[in-house]
Amino acid sequence: MIDFYSFPLDDLLASEAEFSRRITWPAIKIRRSGDYKRFKQYLKNAQNQDEKLQKKISLLQSSMFRGLKQAVNFLEQQVPDATTLLHFRHLLEEHALGKALFDDIRNRLDKAGLIMHGGSVVDATLISAPSSTKNKTGERDPEMHSTKKGNQWHFGMKVHAGVDAGSGYVHTITGTGANVHDVTQTHALIRDDDEVGYGDSGYLGVEKRAEIRDDEHLSKVDFRINKRPSSTKATGIGKVFEKYLERRKSSTRSKVEHVFQIVKRYFGCHKAAYRGIAKNMNKFFVLFGCANLVMCIRAGRADEFTDCWA
Repeated sequence: MIDFYSFPLDDLLASEAEFSRRITWPAIKIRRSGDYKRFKQYLKNAQNQDEKLQKKISLLQSSMFRGLKQAVNFLEQQVPDATTLLHFRHLLEEHALGKALFDDIRNRLDKAGLIMHGGSVVDATLISAPSSTKNKTGERDPEMHSTKKGNQWHFGMKVHAGVDAGSGYVHTITGTGANVHDVTQTHALIRDDDEVGYGDSGYLGVEKRAEIRDDEHLSKVDFRINKRPSSTKATGIGKVFEKYLERRKSSTRSKVEHVFQIVKRYFGCHKAAYRGIAKNMNKFFVLFGCANLVMCIRAGRADEFTDCWA
């Protein structure tokens, strides 16, 4: 595990000039000024056209790699190439280490007493995938599907999350195609000791589903689902009271939106990076586990988290 407080933050602030002095770039022999201009324009066009090249350049020049100069000497060692990273990712997927990391972080949070029990918030978020057919097979990813949200169509997958209603930490996630309704994954997101479940209006009628009704534990869970605004029939003081109840539900249910915001905005992972749901879920297990760590640090509870296994 990483000790966030002993991380060399000062080294992360190294200037671009200092980074350039530490790197010895190979000399390029240019005979005429015209050759230099064409070579410079070629690099500029490649950088603008090739998104992968942009990522590699930003990776090499990122503050993280500058901060790792104590661990990696760029004058003697080489940054792992794409093939090495690919083999490492396949190794993680083969042994399901992404899920193992997520479970380990959740169990450590639970052992430290940072996760409360008794209630869960369930929700799902859309992860877009490339819809282009310009590939070897000439087809889209067969595991990704289309769905309509509002008046806009989306192609990709869904990540369903179960969040602790008290603390906001994620305890369970699942992945499906985008065309799978949110309510179908409710039974997989409710814990064995949960007595209350929260969800948006997409989960209305969840207690009538067979997998909920026929289960001894799930059938006793009190599902507090937000109503659709158009379904409010009360008037006067009754309407005011219903709005108050809905606000109370929403204040608890919003905890799951905080997690999605960290993964999709803070980490910038709002698109499917690979073909197939399993490969992408291995990545999202790691991301949601890291989101739990981010929330733990933001809450100032990092010491309690590290003390539980020190």
